[in-house]
Amino acid sequence: FLSTGISGVNSELIRKIYTIKSILDSKYVSEINETDLINSAIKGYVSGIGDEYTEYFTKEEMEDFSSEIEGNYVGIGIYMIESKEDNTIIVLYPIEGSPAEKAGLQTGDIIKKVDGVAFSSENFDELSRNIKGKEGTKVKLEIERNGKILNFEIERKKIDLYPIESEIIEGNIGYISITSFDSECSKEFKKVY
Repeated sequence: FLSTGISGVNSELIRKIYTIKSILDSKYVSEINETDLINSAIKGYVSGIGDEYTEYFTKEEMEDFSSEIEGNYVGIGIYMIESKEDNTIIVLYPIEGSPAEKAGLQTGDIIKKVDGVAFSSENFDELSRNIKGKEGTKVKLEIERNGKILNFEIERKKIDLYPIESEIIEGNIGYISITSFDSECSKEFKKVY
């Protein structure tokens, strides 16, 4: 690869990666997943730009992202954030009317385990994929809330992320609320209008 002379490729970057790869191949005692290393290297390279909106996605992550911008997916209906300070994953809030809200998950809940497997902020994407699944199946969550451990078993359902709500306020005055845009937004808007 070094000798192919690909234009625009930073040869110092390639040299450094091959040096690290050589060290890992000779010194690392466990099995190395090359795909994970490559994806991590690319993610790190892109994140070096320092722009929170510029990001590299693997195929699986892109599928997750696409299902979100299309406005629906199968899961329990929560938004989560990573806490780098204490290496945890926290429920930002449950989506209104979602299985998570109905089960009693709350803002600030710390997700400790999914189906008996412990997760931390380093495994955010994997945890997210494990919470999602086939409609009608159940997922078990171990949650920490105010120092107490709580267990939930929640059925996965199709989640509508961006519902458009409408009502007639008085007389002939209509109100349409769009919380966020997705690929079906214009159709839904026309329908409620």
